[in-house]
Amino acid sequence: MLRRLLPFRRRFFSTSAPSNATPTLYSSGANPFSLLSWGRGASGQLGGGKEERRLYPSPVAHLLLPESEPRLAPTPGRLSAAAEASGVEVGISCGLFHSALFVDGGAWVWGKGDGGRLGLGDESSAFVPRANPNLQDLRLLALGGIHSAALTTSGDVFTWGYGGFGALGHYVYHRELLPKRVNGPWKGKITHIATSGAHTAAVTDSGELYTWGRDEGDGRLGLGSGGGPGEAGSLSVPSKVNALPVPVAAVACGGFFTMALTSDGQLWSWGDEGEVFSWGHGGHGQLGHPTLQNHRVPLVIKALSEERIVYVACGGSTSAAISGTIMAERELIGKDKLVLRGLQFHGFHGVKQEEKTLGQKFVVDVDAWMDLSIAGETDNISDTVSYTDIFRIVKDVVEGPSQNLLESVAHRIASATLLKFPQISAVRVEVGKPHVAVQGTVDYLGVEILRTGAFRKALSSRGTAMPPSPVNGGAAGPSNRPQYHPFTQQQLPACKPILTPQMVVPVLLFVGLIFIPIGLACIAASNKVVEVVYQYETLCVPERMLDNKVAYIQDPSIDKTCTIFLKIPKDMKMPIYIYYQLDKFYQNHRRAVVMHSWNPKKVNDTRSCKPEATVHGNPIVPCGLVAWSLFNDTYSFARGSETLMVNKQGISWRSEREHIFGKHVYPRNFQNGTLIGGSRLDANKPLNKQEDLMVWMRTAALPTFRKLYGRIEMDLHADELITVTTQNNYNSYSYGGKKTLVLSTAGVLGGKNNFLGRAYVMVGMACLLLGLFLTLLCIVFPMKEEHLALRYPTSRLPRR
Repeated sequence: MLRRLLPFRRRFFSTSAPSNATPTLYSSGANPFSLLSWGRGASGQLGGGKEERRLYPSPVAHLLLPESEPRLAPTPGRLSAAAEASGVEVGISCGLFHSALFVDGGAWVWGKGDGGRLGLGDESSAFVPRANPNLQDLRLLALGGIHSAALTTSGDVFTWGYGGFGALGHYVYHRELLPKRVNGPWKGKITHIATSGAHTAAVTDSGELYTWGRDEGDGRLGLGSGGGPGEAGSLSVPSKVNALPVPVAAVACGGFFTMALTSDGQLWSWGDEGEVFSWGHGGHGQLGHPTLQNHRVPLVIKALSEERIVYVACGGSTSAAISGTIMAERELIGKDKLVLRGLQFHGFHGVKQEEKTLGQKFVVDVDAWMDLSIAGETDNISDTVSYTDIFRIVKDVVEGPSQNLLESVAHRIASATLLKFPQISAVRVEVGKPHVAVQGTVDYLGVEILRTGAFRKALSSRGTAMPPSPVNGGAAGPSNRPQYHPFTQQQLPACKPILTPQMVVPVLLFVGLIFIPIGLACIAASNKVVEVVYQYETLCVPERMLDNKVAYIQDPSIDKTCTIFLKIPKDMKMPIYIYYQLDKFYQNHRRAVVMHSWNPKKVNDTRSCKPEATVHGNPIVPCGLVAWSLFNDTYSFARGSETLMVNKQGISWRSEREHIFGKHVYPRNFQNGTLIGGSRLDANKPLNKQEDLMVWMRTAALPTFRKLYGRIEMDLHADELITVTTQNNYNSYSYGGKKTLVLSTAGVLGGKNNFLGRAYVMVGMACLLLGLFLTLLCIVFPMKEEHLALRYPTSRLPRR
């Protein structure tokens, strides 16, 4: 494990240590590295010069260490990494009662010396570190419970210590006080070793695994039935583990079990296959299998079959493994690669049906690692991989058959790339959706995968280049997918302005300078409209009936004639429009707005018009509450002795006369019930000729509204007195409403309307004042240059 503590600029180096003591290397700014230890030191394994127990890490003294930058040495159970450029190799190994420090091919040892496990030529203990002159040119050091083992740079294995269980592999069972070479039956060199309490394992350069030492029937040597130790429970002859596939890359020994790590030998990563095999005693689950049974032969740990394991460590009854994805990425840093960024395609991938039918934009990034040095020297396209070829693979996958998940899209791109180009050692694919239907603001969502040569090997072993490609979750078939176009998919370029003061202030000033004149022009046009307004619902009630207005309006014996005098304030040019205005009248009530279709074929269907639907079982035409409440006040006008004619033709809309109200539909049973609502209709005229009805049936949105009664097509002059004879028939007293007579001319904008002009003026003044305020603010507090770095989010993920 490599760890950095930034505040102290220290680096820690440690290895697996199945003992009661824990030494740890660290390096600081002044000294290249030192050694710390803590835990139980009853046998001197802490290196403090005495038997002690340390609760906190403390330095180990009496060490002569070189003054150069350290790097981690090979460790049992860890796949070998590519050779580093410089630095002194250092490492730690801990046995049950002794410890050792590996430095640049040599070793310092300390702790209990029984059986000669320190390799100093005697069985004396060492409470402080001692340089072992008998160990030179070391590559790897492994300490067990009763013995020790070392691997040299030349590929030889040396063991020493207690040999009672055959742990030394010397074909005999006596102790060795000095390191002695193991003459095993293997061919070639040894590249990896591991040891534990009383058994040892070694891996050859051809990937073969050999084991020897203690095995009391638990199967820790992995030799199977009949191929292991005898009745004594030990084997001093290194024996090959035939049940393991080759090549074997690393091995780790636990208390009563063993684990091996396979690899195909490619050094650009930390091992390709990364399969973990285990065997031996499994009573505590340390083998990683679903059962607690012992296994005499190696078995693959299925739970780790999908992981790339680069480091496995074994304790007395526990195991641990490190997945190599992060380490593989670390190995790729600084290596040659092809880079394709921002590839955009329109695809139809996703779980939702809309995504499969309409499609959307996908953004793809690809990194392809390969050796580019030859192409750099030859300048020949045949010595590399063309970007165009990878681009076509991405295009074919993204624009190809629909997939539910982005994971599947990225998987297919990586698979096709690795299978088509063997020279590519690894590929990273990132697929994203810039447009995602989620509740919230997102810039980009996607997936990123990394596939290596082991993945290519797995695909090749399955004999398939690409998984099947079902469309919409089923077999491939004809598609109703529309043709892609940026317009139909709403992907046309859009303007996204950055709102800076230089843009906002001119816009505000422009709006203010435009709106204020428009508002003033609207007010001027409204002021030219002459309007005479007279409210008459109370003045037309006899004085004796003021306290009971409802009785007055409902009594048919009382004359409802009322005379009103209007004085014209200004000259009024023809045409002069006559309106009646009602207040507190909710004509758009949900029950009132149910209107009957004036189609002659449906004239008898009045079911939707209740309660004004039928009279004695006969349908009412027109039916409904709106028609029933038709306004029935009438007005006649005179100027002196001259009668002013009121033109009531053309007061409705042409669409109403020609399309809405039937020209062959005549009123029937209208206002013939017990309760009379308003005006009666001429039964001899079709509905499209009765314009008062058509105007009234155009329901108003607000409770106060005006409706056109007619037109006076004569000019009226200022100060003229107009006599209005009114039939006050409409019952507005039951609901407390008001009735008003309005005479008005028309301007360029229609009737009198001061609100529109005032609204324009107020908005213009607000924009003008805000623009001036922002201008003053920018002068007093000018924007700094770093404030201008604000940008809209891009559609790319930050690179990792």
